[in-house]
Amino acid sequence: MNAEILSLKSNLLLSLKKDDTNRSIILAEKILAIRTSDEETTSLLFSLYKKQGNWSIISQLTEKYNLNDADDHDIVLVNTALAKEFYLKKDYGKAIKYTRNACAKEPLFLPALLILIKSYIKKGYKLVAIWKIKRIWKSSPNLLLAEMYNFVYRKANKQKRLKAIKKLYD
Repeated sequence: MNAEILSLKSNLLLSLKKDDTNRSIILAEKILAIRTSDEETTSLLFSLYKKQGNWSIISQLTEKYNLNDADDHDIVLVNTALAKEFYLKKDYGKAIKYTRNACAKEPLFLPALLILIKSYIKKGYKLVAIWKIKRIWKSSPNLLLAEMYNFVYRKANKQKRLKAIKKLYD
């Protein structure tokens, strides 16, 4: 078994040198099928999937190999990317779930927050979206938040929209 792992690892190193991501992934998965506790290979596999942008597999990998202690920023990026995928598929409940996971690690990560707010709006939770925008605005004002706030009031007349925006700035 050790000889097989050594052989797989040397082939993995060769495929990495050749920049053959697909072969590297296959070899890393074979190593992990034999030795599930190989942290170096798990981390490498995580990086390879990240390079490919295969966020759903990264999420599964994170759960399967308990990578919750992975770099927080990586976890935030994975959750935000998954949230965006679900948002584009119009599965706003799952988009909210993944943005909450991202925001648990980095509460002011704007890309995740914007997906969260948009998902709340799409699900009809406009008051929650407004509350979230106001809360974020207090600690980190941003033009994108003002645009989202204006978007929530898009169906209101101009006076109400202007009043709402002024309220945000106060």
